[in-house]
Amino acid sequence: MQNIAPKKKPKSIKRLILAFCAITFIIIGFVVAKTAGPKTWHAILEMRASFLFLALLLGIVMIFINAVIVEMLTASASGKKIGFLYAIETVLSYYFLSSISPTVTGGEPIMIYMLTRRGVPFGKALTVALLRGFLVLLVIIIAAPLIIYFRGELIQNVHLRNFFYSIALLVSLVIIFLAYAFYNPRKIERMIHALRMKMGRWRMLAHHAETLEKKFDRWIEDFGSSIKHFFKYQKKVILAVVVLTLLSIGANYLIAYAILAGLGFYISPLDVVMIQFVLYFFLYFTPTPGGSGVAEGGAYIMFAAYVPNHLLGIFIVLWRFFTTYLWMIMGGIFIARHIGLGIIETMPSTIQEGDEGDLIK
Repeated sequence: MQNIAPKKKPKSIKRLILAFCAITFIIIGFVVAKTAGPKTWHAILEMRASFLFLALLLGIVMIFINAVIVEMLTASASGKKIGFLYAIETVLSYYFLSSISPTVTGGEPIMIYMLTRRGVPFGKALTVALLRGFLVLLVIIIAAPLIIYFRGELIQNVHLRNFFYSIALLVSLVIIFLAYAFYNPRKIERMIHALRMKMGRWRMLAHHAETLEKKFDRWIEDFGSSIKHFFKYQKKVILAVVVLTLLSIGANYLIAYAILAGLGFYISPLDVVMIQFVLYFFLYFTPTPGGSGVAEGGAYIMFAAYVPNHLLGIFIVLWRFFTTYLWMIMGGIFIARHIGLGIIETMPSTIQEGDEGDLIK
């Protein structure tokens, strides 16, 4: 696939990074200032390094499992073998863009871009990115409401709990709509056609509207056939990916337990996991880049009932470092050295330009 020259516009990516850093530093600074004291410094000095190593190891396991998932889904969807190392680079790139994107949605486009660079057709790459993300989200949106139902004390604020149920209801309706769209793709195509006809009334959009409609029709057909192929002929792959997804989530959520244990504080591993299921549910619907600020503030609110105040600040900093900051930094370094921020800026147009060649077959 040919690289299309970027339209030199890396400022918006830089703004997202700056917004992420600014919000994170402000909230982290507030939390640390509110919780730090003599006991905090004593806990830091007494912290067992072996548990920090365990937290790092769990993070590496999480990245490796996600790389296996991407590699497995890609091979099953397209027959292309992208290699384990390239799958790791894809996952790290995904973490970088997800961490600076509102509602954690920026990762899918970079994953599609990385896969198409290896000759994976666009529709197949779209299937891999959406299916992987959908399985993670599905686990969270099933588990979180059940946890709140049986352990309602995890959200003690009544208004916050009602807000949680409102989001859960909205997500359920969206899933029902997507399922309907999957079984009735022609309805979606007719909707796109109707939208194209409206766009065609404007001269500036008329030519592009027709081209986009053709591309969307082909993408929908390719995506739908890929999903049906998975569930008809690749049931074992889907089952394996579901198991790996659960293991990845487990490794990620146990990082918090390892950090607390290293600080000399015991909390039930099950409680740690359940709190994070609810917390990550909220993060998927927050408008800040990568949930920055909300993640730190939410962890402060939700763990405050379990963790001593003098440990909260350092715990949240270490938890976010091993679950987000570290992988975001590594992904950013890879993108800056091997792809370039300019390409990321023009990624949608880059994909569309290459679409008629190698991306859709």
